[in-house]
Amino acid sequence: MTRRAALPLVALLLCALLSGCGRVEKYEQARYDLFDTVCRVSAYAESEDAFGRRTEPMWRRLEEIDRALDPYHGYEGLHNLYYVNLHAAEAPVRAEDVLFDMLLWYRDNRLDAGETVNIAMGAVLNLWHDAREAGGPPPSEEALRAAALHTDFGDVILDEAARTVFFADPLLKLDPGAVGKGYAAREALKALGEGAVLVNLGGIVACAGAPDGRDFWRVAVQSPFSASDSLGILRVKDESVVTSAVYQRFFEWDGLRYHHLIDPETLMPGNFYSSVTVVCKDPAAADLLSTRLFLLPIEESRAAAESAGADALWVLPNGETLMTDGFRRRLEE
Repeated sequence: MTRRAALPLVALLLCALLSGCGRVEKYEQARYDLFDTVCRVSAYAESEDAFGRRTEPMWRRLEEIDRALDPYHGYEGLHNLYYVNLHAAEAPVRAEDVLFDMLLWYRDNRLDAGETVNIAMGAVLNLWHDAREAGGPPPSEEALRAAALHTDFGDVILDEAARTVFFADPLLKLDPGAVGKGYAAREALKALGEGAVLVNLGGIVACAGAPDGRDFWRVAVQSPFSASDSLGILRVKDESVVTSAVYQRFFEWDGLRYHHLIDPETLMPGNFYSSVTVVCKDPAAADLLSTRLFLLPIEESRAAAESAGADALWVLPNGETLMTDGFRRRLEE
């Protein structure tokens, strides 16, 4: 997973409510040490202690996932993403359960993203990561084309019985940045169990149920041009809202901005939009789809959203906004 994450793309607007059996207050917790971003959970409970008991297993689960999907650090005794990228070309590696399960999920759902999203592009994305860390210059075309020869997910051999990962191409590297936080949000909801709750993992917003007395959660979509501006308030229930945007991770060189959303065909940052926001049921699917829509021209992007049954908002570089009818119906007047 790409770990240089931005501050949340989506702000949460919540209000305290009264339940039929007594006063229920809104509580929120935030952590800044997971996935290199701000992670928040909001829910209504009868007491802070009750809220804490509910969220404790979620934080433990997110800690586990954060270590398992860490591409830059090894941990003693842990076969995480860093370990797999380092050793899977030597022999099959028994991966951590959550990492292996995420790879299986991607394998079974990747065709939904066509050729636009490829988590086996680590060799290419590492070049862009290093350029961002150094503040430029961008990678050379020669280096990018050489790295692109080692990005075939078909070379990732998953043995479900042994739960091992093997790279048939010794230069292949995994980078599940387009799905990792969405998958983590999915697991967070599972760990929280029954009841209304909203989780925000650095802009990956996933909710279950709705606050007492309401039919929906209210989620504000941040403008890609100003962190203090909103493009509107969405009404969502048992759904996820994910935004891919140019301001998340970038560097500037010779007057040009190079962001982190890399087109696997051009090997350069996509330039169709400033942001794309997706609403659909599964946060992992929404994470994958938002990247796909960002990297496609508008007609193909709109068709892909409709095919996936998702609502979407596109913000063009000139500030113009386009949206599906379903997205428009979700907006508060």
